[in-house]
Amino acid sequence: MIVESQCICVTLRDCITQDLVYYYTCKQNSSQLAFINNLSQGQLLQINDAVNFPNTYYTFQGSCFATAPGCTCAAQANKITDDNATSLSFWTISSETVCPNLNVNNDVYLLTNCLADITTPDVDTFVNNPAFAIFTSTDLSLYVDMVVNVSGYEDLCFTVSGPFSPGEGAQARPLVTITNAYSTCECCLPPPPPPGCCEIPKYTQKPVRDFFRITVSDEDIRVNTNFANNYYKLYMGMRYGVNSCCTGIDYDKLWIDKEVIDLENIKYSTCTAILPTLCLYVTGNDPCGSQVATYNDFINGKWSFKFTRDTGVNAIIYWDIQNSYWVIKNEDTGVIGAKLPINSDYPIGTNAQWLVVNKTACLSPDCGLSTWGVDCSYYDADPCNNCDKPQNAVAQ
Repeated sequence: MIVESQCICVTLRDCITQDLVYYYTCKQNSSQLAFINNLSQGQLLQINDAVNFPNTYYTFQGSCFATAPGCTCAAQANKITDDNATSLSFWTISSETVCPNLNVNNDVYLLTNCLADITTPDVDTFVNNPAFAIFTSTDLSLYVDMVVNVSGYEDLCFTVSGPFSPGEGAQARPLVTITNAYSTCECCLPPPPPPGCCEIPKYTQKPVRDFFRITVSDEDIRVNTNFANNYYKLYMGMRYGVNSCCTGIDYDKLWIDKEVIDLENIKYSTCTAILPTLCLYVTGNDPCGSQVATYNDFINGKWSFKFTRDTGVNAIIYWDIQNSYWVIKNEDTGVIGAKLPINSDYPIGTNAQWLVVNKTACLSPDCGLSTWGVDCSYYDADPCNNCDKPQNAVAQ
């Protein structure tokens, strides 16, 4: 019989690891002592104290006076010393009859590498592979649909799903320790490294909102100004009763003149009307190299660009009008490597702004991809390869 005036030591066995756990306290009260004294050897306990007892289920092995002869528990270097006896308040007798983690049909949770494109593998036959997915017997009910880091694989991010029930005869899956949890894969993944000094061209990048392609004639200005002024007068008269002294305005003619000008401006006419004045510089790490992209066809209302990496990869950058972002595609394989969700006249973006679609060699931000607008006078080649109407003004 253990009494309140004595320090006590309790020996438990972890249901998951099967390791012995030694609990030592001198601050127990009478109700806690009564609870311990009524335990029998092998009794299954549920302890909801994650700090001192992380695995929840333990079996009672015995208790003794800390100073009693043969009480080896008190001498253990790895014992849990609880001077406040707070952990005892979390101890309850489990309604389970055996350790739940020894049940061959115990539910498991699936950790899927959030960068891997896989479906849920078969619970009974899948062999854990951290590059793709891990099944674990650890209770991860609090982390379902979240993205987590796992001890030992801190550089990987896993999406938690489950629980799943293995079939008859399935073995308990390895345990894991969660180190961090996030709401999305993007929040979990480390930010891309900044471009190195060798990747950034030695010039000042021009702003994206440089209206370099606007060429307006005097006739365009006259027609648009006349249209705007007269319709503004009409609006003021209808809205506020402010009438203009001018009468006999032909509003139908104003509309026709403006639509004719607008139609002329969207036609492919001369090089001076639609040719951009900037070149596109595409950077990349070794062995990809950095290249000046040449103007290609007019695709989806914006210029496209072609270039060839030092490794021989032929690529095209064009505007995806359906999804409203720029894409970079391997012309040889048709695989899209990255996207730039910026609606601009030029596909200008830093290494951090280009987003990975597929880890395609030399066409991914992982390979140092970034794009810069530069003055074409820096280069000998004339960027205007086709001053006439493009041959392939198509939608992709």
